Amino acid sequence: MKDLILSNAKIFTEGDIKEGGIAIDEGKIFKIAKEPNLPPASKEIDCNGNLILPGIIDVHVHLRDLDLSYKEDFLTGTRAALAGGITTVLDMPNTKPRTDTPEKFKLKLKKAANKIVCNAGFYSAIPENFQDILKITKLGAMGFKIYPDHPYSNFDFANDEQLDSLFKILKKTKLPIVVHAEKKDTKELIKKYKEEKYTDIEAFLKAHDFYSETSTVDRCINLIKQNGIKLHFAHISTSESVRRIIEAKSSGINFSLEITPHHLILDSDSLQTQKTFSKMVPPLRKKGDRDALWDGINSGFVDIIATDHAPHSLTEKKSNFLEAPSGIPGLETLLPLMLTHINKERITLAKFVELSSRNPAKIFNLQGKGKLSNKSDADLVVVDLKEKFKINSENFFSKAHHSPFDGFEVQGIPIMTILNGELVMDHGEILAKAGTGSIIKPQN
Repeated sequence: MKDLILSNAKIFTEGDIKEGGIAIDEGKIFKIAKEPNLPPASKEIDCNGNLILPGIIDVHVHLRDLDLSYKEDFLTGTRAALAGGITTVLDMPNTKPRTDTPEKFKLKLKKAANKIVCNAGFYSAIPENFQDILKITKLGAMGFKIYPDHPYSNFDFANDEQLDSLFKILKKTKLPIVVHAEKKDTKELIKKYKEEKYTDIEAFLKAHDFYSETSTVDRCINLIKQNGIKLHFAHISTSESVRRIIEAKSSGINFSLEITPHHLILDSDSLQTQKTFSKMVPPLRKKGDRDALWDGINSGFVDIIATDHAPHSLTEKKSNFLEAPSGIPGLETLLPLMLTHINKERITLAKFVELSSRNPAKIFNLQGKGKLSNKSDADLVVVDLKEKFKINSENFFSKAHHSPFDGFEVQGIPIMTILNGELVMDHGEILAKAGTGSIIKPQN
C-alpha cells in the first residue's frame, strides 16, 4: 500500500505530457502510469484533468526574518512560496544581521528550522575572513553572493588582488558564485543627476543604466576565463548584457544566468504609473530590453527564471521615490504570470519547466528535484491552465501587500502543491504547519 495516488491528471514528464496518475511513497515518486497500472494507496486525490508539473525551484528569494521580520519572516515567506507552487527556495544573505560568518549562518539555520514550510537553502555573503568560506561551505551554504554595488565588507570587487585570493578559495568549494551585476557608485550618481535637475525617476534610471550592469558582466566573464569559477548572474535585465552573454556562451565560456518575470513582462513605463511599487534593482528597462530577454529564453541562452522576491512593508514603499526601498514580492505571481504566457504561446511549457525546475536543480546541485520521474522527490504542483483571475496583493500570504501586477488578469493558477509527498497547499489553503519544511544543502 503506497501513501498517495494523484489520479486523472495530465503529467509533464520526460519532456512531454502524459495522461494518467502518479503513485507516491515515502516522499518519492514511485510510479507514473495509467491509473489501472498504479498500485493501491491509502489516499487518492482526483486532479480533475489538470496538469502536474515539478515543484518550482526559486533560486533568488529574500525571506528577510531576523531583524527584518517586519518585512517578511521564514514562515510567511515560505507559505507564500507554497501558495505559488514553489516547493524550494534559496534565500539571499543580505539580511540584518548579514549572513557572512559561520556563527551567523548557523543562527539563520536555527531560526529557519522552526518556521519554514517548504524546502529552503541559504546563501552566504562574502566573509571578512576568506578562510571562513570553507567553514560556511561545510555548514551547507548553497553558494556565495557577491554584491559589487554594496560590498558589505572590506572585500572590494574592483581590487584584482583581493578577487584572485577570493576565487582561489571559492573554486575549492565547487559552489555557485552568484553576482548582482551592478557597479558600486549608483548612490553618488543619483546625487549628481539630482543636482543636474533630473527627476527622481530619471536620476534613478540613469544611475542604474545599462553600463552599470554590462560593465560588471564584462568583468565577470573575464574572471571566469581566468579562474574557471562556477558563476551565476542574478537578474540580468538589458539587451546589451544579453548580447555579450550570448557571445561568451557561444565561444564556450561556461556560466549560468537568471531573469525575472518582472523584467520579462514590465518595462520602464510602469515606473510612471506604479512609481515605487515598480521600483527594483536592476530597474525595469525599455521595451527593447524586454524583447531581448524573451529572445534569450527562446534561443536557449537563459538558464533560469527566478522571482527576486524582495518584500518590503507597505509603509516603506509609500515613501518618496528615492527613499523607498527597491524590491517587489514575486513568489505568488511567478506561476500565474508565466502560465499566462504559456497560454499566449510566448514560451513553451517544456522551456518553462526547464528554466523553473530542471535547470535550477542541476545548477545548484539539488539531486532528485526538478523533474517528475520514478525515484525523484515528490515535490510537485498541480495547475489549472484555464482559470482566469485578477492578481490582488491584498490576498498574498507574504507580508508585502503590494505588487506592480495588481489588477493584471492572468490565466493559469496553482491549485495544489505537494511537498515531500504531502499535500501542503489545497486551492489557496496552506495545510503545512510551521517547521515542517526541510533545510536543504547542495549535494556535490
